[in-house]
Amino acid sequence: MYVLSPYFDDPIDHWLKRIMTKGGGIGGYPGWEMEHIPDENRHENFFVWADPEVSGIEPTSATYSKEVVEKALRESLAALGEFQPELAREV
Repeated sequence: MYVLSPYFDDPIDHWLKRIMTKGGGIGGYPGWEMEHIPDENRHENFFVWADPEVSGIEPTSATYSKEVVEKALRESLAALGEFQPELAREV
């Protein structure tokens, strides 16, 4: 919700491009970041970190495959479209 949130005026694809661009990344308050890190075998992975004092998430960091991140983004977009029906067309 903090990555693809209804709190920003920017189009949703602005944030998706920052996340999904090879070598790209994004981070913010309250203490989280995602970094797109392609490896030498052309696999696309994402390093994700969250401040445990704010998020309560353990472990505090992990690396995920592109497929896992894409699935999570689709689920987040669907939830955002339900939460804010006026964004459904954009989503």
